[in-house]
Amino acid sequence: MTQAIGCRYRSRDGYPRRPNTSQRKRKGPTSCILSNPNPPLALTQVRLRVYWRLEGITDTLVKTDRSQKMATQRRVFYSFHYRQDAWRAAQVRNMGVLEGNQPASDNDWEEIENGGAPAIKRWIDSQMKGRSCAVILIGSHTANRKWINYEIKRAWDINKGVVGIYIHNLEDENGEQSTKGKNPFTYVLIGGQPLSEIVKDYNPPFVISKKVYSYIHDNLANWVEEAIRIRGSK
Repeated sequence: MTQAIGCRYRSRDGYPRRPNTSQRKRKGPTSCILSNPNPPLALTQVRLRVYWRLEGITDTLVKTDRSQKMATQRRVFYSFHYRQDAWRAAQVRNMGVLEGNQPASDNDWEEIENGGAPAIKRWIDSQMKGRSCAVILIGSHTANRKWINYEIKRAWDINKGVVGIYIHNLEDENGEQSTKGKNPFTYVLIGGQPLSEIVKDYNPPFVISKKVYSYIHDNLANWVEEAIRIRGSK
């Protein structure tokens, strides 16, 4: 039976492996010198499988790296009812799926409020700079709040994606859940049309907080991409 000879680079299981650059400069796919210039079909298939495996790993790594870079590029603006939903919103913000804006502390917000409506608008506008999408985290009393409405309409007007996510079933700092609130997009009109007829809102189909969290975590990036696509088509 024909055997491969002169194959200096083998793994522990006997299959050819890619040599280290310290051993020799790689000029092409890993291969062996064969005593027979026409090797058996089985041996040829083994060599092809090794090559394809190496190339497949490289391709997978490249695709993963590209998707990670896309994810890090998505910077979003989170909008929520601070006093009631700050704890729940923090769970979404800290998932690490997207990069969110830094919310104002109680002291900072009090100072901003003292500046009146112009100061609040300036703060919101500054927080939206460089963001791709406004993510509205919907609690029991999020809908139709003055500054929530402003943030939604402002994001849409400056070509940001807009998406809503219901967070009432996430537990707060006391382990308490809340009740589902109204859709805030029904209170924002774009050309006389409720924004709820254009953008999407998502209500996780679970009542257990941990499952709600996992569902949001697994879908958040895709929801944002969809929101950006919808805005781009309008």
